[in-house]
Amino acid sequence: MKARLELKYSPAHVNKPILSKAILEARIPINILKASLTASEGLMTIEMDADKETIARVIEILKSNGVQVKEIPRYVEINTEKCIDCGACTGVCPTDALTLDSDKKLSVREEKCILCGNCLKACPRGAVILYK
Repeated sequence: MKARLELKYSPAHVNKPILSKAILEARIPINILKASLTASEGLMTIEMDADKETIARVIEILKSNGVQVKEIPRYVEINTEKCIDCGACTGVCPTDALTLDSDKKLSVREEKCILCGNCLKACPRGAVILYK
């Protein structure tokens, strides 16, 4: 099972290797999809592929070390009432999470989305909803 989490580090915890600790203790690889770290705060989006128990263990390790954790259940959604299948979003998607199928209809593969936000800026109709 894949899980994506948004992590928020406080100033007191931003310089500590908490994610490394979670990786080592849970013994699973964790992919960092997006990160913004400064001396005063840290925001990170991570993804892992593991069973429910292991994911729960990672979340517990992070929380017990002062990291705020928010699960991201969905990543990107298209408002089909606004979308005109123009493909503007597909041209800027670096992972091909958004593509036009053989019928020229927009297709979404959420598991490929890295939450970069390029599609939001490219959509002329404001049809893209990105959950961060």
